[in-house]
Amino acid sequence: MTPRRILPLWWTFLIALVCWSSPTLAQSGSDIIRGRVTGPDSQPIQNVQVKATSYSGSVTKSARTDRNGRFTIIFVNGEGDYWLEFAALGYVPKRFEIKKVGEEEVMLADTRMASSIATLDQVNVTANGARALPNRNAGNTDVGGGERALTTGAAVPPDQAGNLSAMAASIPGIQLIPGMDGASDMFSALGLSGDQNNTNFNGLGSGLNTLPPDAQVRLSFNQFPWDVSRGGFSGAQVSIQSIPGSNFSFRNQSAYGTAPELQWTDAEADSSGQKSTTLRYGGGARGPIAMDKAFYNAAYSYQRRFADALTLLNASPVGLAAAGVASDSVTRLLDILGQQKVPVSVAKTPSLNATDQLSLQTNIDLTPSSSGAGHSFTLGTNGFYSKTRPTLGGFGSGSLLTTVPSRTNNNEIMLGSASLRHSNYFWFGILSQTNLGVSAQRVESTPFLQYPSGTVRVNSTLEDGSSSIRSLSFGGSQTPFSQLTQALQLSNTLSWYSGNNKHAIKLTSNLSREHNTNEANSNLLGSYSFNSLADLEAGRPASYTRTLNGITGATDQLSGGISLGDAWRPTARLQVQYGVRADANRFLYRPQNNPEIRSLFGVDNDYVPNAVYFSPRVGMQWTYGNSPQVAFAPGAARPPLAVIHAGIGIFQNVGPATLINSSVVNTGLPNSTRSLACVGSGAPIPDWDSYNRDLGTLPTTCADGTSGTVFSTGAPSVVAFDRNYRQPKSVRSAVDWSSPILDNRFVLGAQGVYSLNLNQTGSVDLNFAPTTRFTIDNEGGRPVYAPASAIVPTTGNVASVATRRSDKYQRLSLQTSDLRSTSTNFVFKLVPVTANKYLKWQLTYSLLDVRDQFNGFSSTVGDPFAKEWGPHLASGRHQFQLIWSSLPLWDLMYFNVAVGVKSGQRFTPLVAGDINGDGAFLNDRAFVFDPATLSDPTVRASMQELLDNGAPAARKCLAAQLNALAGRGSCQAPWVSTTNLNVNFNPQKLGLPKRLTINLAFTNPLGIADLLVNGTKNAKGWGQEIAPDQSLLFVRGFDASTSRYKYEVNQRFGSTRPQQSVSRTPAYASLSFSLDVGAPRERQVLTQRLDMGRGRPGTKQTAPNLKALGSSSIPNPMALILTQQDSLKLNRKQADSLASLSRKFTQYADSVWTPVSKYLETVPDHYSRDEAYDRYVHAREVTVEYLIRIVPDVKKLLTASQRRKLPSQITNFLDTRVLKFLKSSSAGDISPFMFR
Repeated sequence: MTPRRILPLWWTFLIALVCWSSPTLAQSGSDIIRGRVTGPDSQPIQNVQVKATSYSGSVTKSARTDRNGRFTIIFVNGEGDYWLEFAALGYVPKRFEIKKVGEEEVMLADTRMASSIATLDQVNVTANGARALPNRNAGNTDVGGGERALTTGAAVPPDQAGNLSAMAASIPGIQLIPGMDGASDMFSALGLSGDQNNTNFNGLGSGLNTLPPDAQVRLSFNQFPWDVSRGGFSGAQVSIQSIPGSNFSFRNQSAYGTAPELQWTDAEADSSGQKSTTLRYGGGARGPIAMDKAFYNAAYSYQRRFADALTLLNASPVGLAAAGVASDSVTRLLDILGQQKVPVSVAKTPSLNATDQLSLQTNIDLTPSSSGAGHSFTLGTNGFYSKTRPTLGGFGSGSLLTTVPSRTNNNEIMLGSASLRHSNYFWFGILSQTNLGVSAQRVESTPFLQYPSGTVRVNSTLEDGSSSIRSLSFGGSQTPFSQLTQALQLSNTLSWYSGNNKHAIKLTSNLSREHNTNEANSNLLGSYSFNSLADLEAGRPASYTRTLNGITGATDQLSGGISLGDAWRPTARLQVQYGVRADANRFLYRPQNNPEIRSLFGVDNDYVPNAVYFSPRVGMQWTYGNSPQVAFAPGAARPPLAVIHAGIGIFQNVGPATLINSSVVNTGLPNSTRSLACVGSGAPIPDWDSYNRDLGTLPTTCADGTSGTVFSTGAPSVVAFDRNYRQPKSVRSAVDWSSPILDNRFVLGAQGVYSLNLNQTGSVDLNFAPTTRFTIDNEGGRPVYAPASAIVPTTGNVASVATRRSDKYQRLSLQTSDLRSTSTNFVFKLVPVTANKYLKWQLTYSLLDVRDQFNGFSSTVGDPFAKEWGPHLASGRHQFQLIWSSLPLWDLMYFNVAVGVKSGQRFTPLVAGDINGDGAFLNDRAFVFDPATLSDPTVRASMQELLDNGAPAARKCLAAQLNALAGRGSCQAPWVSTTNLNVNFNPQKLGLPKRLTINLAFTNPLGIADLLVNGTKNAKGWGQEIAPDQSLLFVRGFDASTSRYKYEVNQRFGSTRPQQSVSRTPAYASLSFSLDVGAPRERQVLTQRLDMGRGRPGTKQTAPNLKALGSSSIPNPMALILTQQDSLKLNRKQADSLASLSRKFTQYADSVWTPVSKYLETVPDHYSRDEAYDRYVHAREVTVEYLIRIVPDVKKLLTASQRRKLPSQITNFLDTRVLKFLKSSSAGDISPFMFR
C-alpha cells in the first residue's frame, strides 16, 4: 500500500501563519473539486488515483477517475485551498494546488499526466470540463464581494471577545447598539434598526450573539449576498460556520482578567461604579474521532464581571453630581421616604452589580472518506446563559445612581439550540442537503420588591455652578418580564450542475415554526410620578398609572422560503449569479376580534401581517490579470490582479413571532390588558404605609372614580396592524473592486453601496384627534390639540383623554410600514505590500450617508400624522480606522494598535414631556427661545447661561436656530476617537513555556492619556463616546390665561463632558493567557507517519520518505525564489548566487536528516515517541540555525521591487525573527507571537 502523503511541516507552519494573519475571509461553504485527467495524447485516463488534502487541516479525500477520466471530490465545510495528487500506473505522479480566487460554486482542475519527466502545474479555478457533482452545502458561496470575516482583532476590546455584535461593529460603517442590564448587544448596518439583521449557524436561524472566545468557527458578515438562498434580513447577516475537520488534535485553555487596580478613571467615573473586575476562563478542543471520517469540535467559556452597586443610598456626592443630582436633594428624598415609610432596600438586594455569562458550542462531523457518494452528518449544539443583577427594571432601563436598591431587578437570559445536518446524493448526482434544528430561549426580569413604584423630578444646583433636572426612582420595580420562545426549523437544498459546468442550479426551501409566550405583567402595582420633592412630601402626585390585570399572550408563526438560483460561468474569469427568492409568513394565532374598533376607526384589530414577498437578485464577479506577487512554490496558485463584484437585488426581512405580541394582549376587550391613567386632580393620594401592610389597598380607580373628569380614564388601549403593513425590505446595489497599485506597493479596495429601504415601521395613534385647540404664540405658533382646560396648571401635564376621538379607548396604536430611508455607503481601504516589520498597517475610510423618513408621533412640531425627511441620528457618518500591527520591541514584545475616529451623533432639542397633547412622550421638539425676547426672568437667565457656557455643540446648534422650532437632528455631538493597544510577549524571552500566549491589552489608552495630561478633575473626554442629553426644556406649569407653558432650562443639554455624565468607555489594562495543552502539531505529523504499519493501517515509512518529511519541514527560500526567476527578473549574478546558497543549504540539510531518517526507519513497533521526536527536533534546530546564518545574504541579493513581489510565505522565512522562533518552537504550532 502506498503511504498517504502529508503536507511538509514548513507548509504547516505557513498554514498557521496565513490563517492567523490574513485579513481575507476563508470560504464558508463546502467545496467540490472536479476535473478530467488526460494523457500525452489528450485521451482520458481511467482509474487514476486522485487525492486532495486540505491546506490547513491535512484532511485527505480520495477518488478514482472514470472511463472518461473524470473525478469528483467533496469537502464538507471546505476551506477553499487544497493540494491535489495524481497517480496512475505508467504515468509520472503529479501534484499541484487548487485555490478559490473568489466565491465559485465549483472548483475545477483538469490536468494532463506525462509519461516522462514530471512537471508541476499552477492551477486556478476554471469553468471548463465535464459535469461535476454539486458540493455539500454550496448555499454559502456568493459573488457579491460583501463578505467580511469577523475576528477578535485589535479593534475589538478583549472583554468583548466572542461578542458577534462587537465584532461586526469593528467594520467601518457599522454601528454598535449596546445592550443594557444584560441584554444582548445589537448592531446597525446601513443605518437600519438592529432587528433587520439575522444570525445563522450552519445555515439555520439562530438567536446567538455570544460564542466562547476559543470557539473554532468561521464568522462572516454580509450586507449584500447575491445568492438568493440567503435571506430573512434587510440589514445584514452574520453567518457562523463550523470549521472543517482536522486530522490534528488541538487543546487550548485560556484566561482573561482585569481589576480596579488596572483601571484609570476620573473622579466622576470612579464615584459612579465604573471600576469593575472581569474574570474569564475557557477552552477548546478539536480533532479527529476517526481519521478523514469523523471529527469533533467543542469550546466553552465562563465570564463574571462585577463592580460596586452604587445607588442613591451609597453613592458619593461626586458620583451623584455626575448623574446630575445634588447630594442634599438625595438626603431630602431619603428623609421623605423614611417619614412616609416607603421601603428603599430589601435584604436580598445584592451589594455588587454583577453579570455572569456561560457559553458553550460543540459539533460533531461524520463524513465519508470517498467522494461523490455516502451520507454526511453534522450535529451541533449551542448554549448561552447570562444573569445580571441588580438592574433598573427590565432590560436597558438606565443608571442605578438615580434609584434606590428596592427598585431593581434580577435579569436572566437562557438560550439553547441543537441542529442536525444531513447530505446525500441521488438521481443523476443531485445533492440533497437537509438541516433540522430546535431552539429555545427564555428571558426573565424579576423585581426584588413587590411594591408600587414612584418617580420624582428634582432640580439641583451643583457645586460647579450648573443646574440639572433629573428624575429619581423609588419604591418597587414595576417591570417584571418573562418571555419564552421555542422554534423548530427545517431546510433543504438541492444542487445540480450542467453538463458543461457553465450553470450551477440551486433550489432551496426552508420552513420554521416559532412559538412565543409573553407574560404582560408590567405596572401591576401602579406607578406614581411627582413634579418636585415638595409635592412628594405633601402627597400631591402629578400622575398615577396602573395595569389592572396581567395577561399572558401567546403567538405562533409559520414562516418559510423558497429560492431558485443559478451561477452562470460564461468564461473562466466571469461568473454571474441570479435568481429569485420567495418568503412567506403566517401567524397561527390572531388577536381576538373587537368589532367596535372596526365601527369606530375603520380597522380590524385582528388583522395580522401575513404576506408573500419576492426578492430577485443578480450579481457578478469578474477577475482580470495576474497579481504582481509570484507563487510561493511550484504548483501553488497565483491570484488574479483584481476582482470586481457588482450586483443589485432585494433583501427582505422576516420578523419573529413576537411581532404581534402587543396586538394579542391589547385588544380593548374585557379580557385584554386594562389600565388606569390619572393626572392632576384625578391622581389618587398615595398611602405608602398601608401598601406595606396590604397591597390590596392599592388604588384601582382614579381619585374621581376613574371617569369623572377629563383627568381620569380607565379605558383600555388597542394595538392593531395596518392592512397595508409589510415587513421591511431593501432594494440594494453594490460595486466592489480591489487591486495592487503603484508597482505593487499598496493594495487599494473600494466599495460603494446604495440601499433604498422600504416598509420601514412606525406607529400612529388612530384615536388621536388632530384638531388644533389653540396655538402657542411665543413658540412659533406651535399647535396644541388639547383644550387649555385639560392641562394641569401646576405641572403642565396634559390629559390626553381630551384629544381622543373616542373616550372608550386610550390609544389605538396602528402599526404601519409606510416609511422609507436611503443609505449610501462608500468604503476605501489601503494596505501596504511590504515585508518591513514596521510598516504593517491598514487604513480604512467609510462615508455613510443615511436619510430617514419619520412621522410626528416620533418627532414633531406640528401634525403628528405628518411625515418628514431628516438626517440619520447615529454617529459615524464619517469614520476613519487605522490598524497598525506587529510593531516590534527588542524581540521581546510586539504591539498592535487600532485607532478609530468618527463623526459624532446627531441629536434634537426636545421638551421632556407631552405638550401638544398627542399622548407621546419626548417627541415634541423644543422651541429655542432667544433670551433677549423672553419675559420670564428665570428662563431668560437660564437660556443665556446655556448659550454662554453650555457645551460647545449645544451652543452652536442653539445659536443657529434662535426663535425657531428645533429641527430633528439639528445638533451634532463632537467627533469621537477610540483606541486599543495590544502587546504580545515572547514567552521564550521571559523564560516561560513557548506554547503560552501572553497578551497585555490597553483598552482606550486615549482615556488614560486624558487623565495623565489633564488630571482626574479636568478630563476632556478623550476616547469617550458620551451620549448628549437631548432634553432642552422641562415643563413646570401652564398659564391658561396666556395659553403658554412654563419651562425650566436644562443646563446640561447637549453636554458630553465627563464631569456631567456617568457614561464611560472604560480605560483599563487587562491580561490574557492562552496555553496549547495538546501535542504539538509537528509531533502529531511525525507520529502519524511512524505509526503506519506499527498498529495503524498503512505501510511503514522508508528512510527516504522520512528524510523527505524532515528536510521539507524547513523551507529552502532560495530554491523557491529561483523557481520564479523569470517573474522576478533575476539577473545572472542574482540567480547564480541564489543557486549557490541553495545548493549549500540542501547539502547541509541532507547531512543532518540522513542519519535521523535511518534511525526513524528502524524504530520498533513499540517505540519511544519522546526519543523519536527529540531526534527530529534536534535535526530541525540545527538546520534552521544554518538558514539563519545565510538569509541576510539572500535579502541583500534582492531589490526592493523584487521583495515586494514575494508572497508572505517566502518573505516570512527571510525574517530571522520567524526562523528563530521556528528553531526553538514546534513547526506549525499556532502562536500569535510567531506570526508577525
